[in-house]
Amino acid sequence: MKISASELDRQYDRANETWDFIKAVEANRNLPRLVLFAVGSRESNLRNIVGDGGHGYGVWQRDNRSWGVDRKYLDSVLTQARDAGDLLAANFKRFENWRHAIAAYNAGAGAVARALRDKKDPDQVTTGRDYSRDVWERRAHLVTQLPVYPGDLIKRGSDGANVRLIQKRLRRFGAELELDGDFGHMTEDAVKDFQQQRLLLPTDGIVGFKTWSQLF
Repeated sequence: MKISASELDRQYDRANETWDFIKAVEANRNLPRLVLFAVGSRESNLRNIVGDGGHGYGVWQRDNRSWGVDRKYLDSVLTQARDAGDLLAANFKRFENWRHAIAAYNAGAGAVARALRDKKDPDQVTTGRDYSRDVWERRAHLVTQLPVYPGDLIKRGSDGANVRLIQKRLRRFGAELELDGDFGHMTEDAVKDFQQQRLLLPTDGIVGFKTWSQLF
């Protein structure tokens, strides 16, 4: 990938703390986990900027020539995330391949469709001729840095290291919890609050795969 692992980790940590809704946008659109972070890293180093010679706006560099955006677009990173997620999801619906969908995010769906028709690698029509490969490698690195879901539901009555890890993450989102590794009523209430904030259903206070993925 065209970035050092340490720099990518720094970008992710900063963006995840500043814009803690990105994972929810991914989940709501059934995107691959952390793909918005990977695309945003390639596009803008996960910064909310004007780039591409004045044509790209925001973290995911919405092009004003195609989408008619202006500097006001910088006001809402949530809107930017939703727009980028919607475009990736639409591309995947068309191509049924995430690498192709990511290439189309950069080069346009028409260019990717023509490349596939001509039996070419779609990356050949992207910036640097490596866009989807580079984004996918960034995503792969980020995914390996995250705690692995243990496989069992974590709920009231659970205890141990995974509960302590959950409590630590919930504290970063404002919960006032002791790091005691005991999944009691206070931890359950904090999980419910987190699920409600992230629009995760059901709001049951149980940490399954979906809630775990949003926490980490």
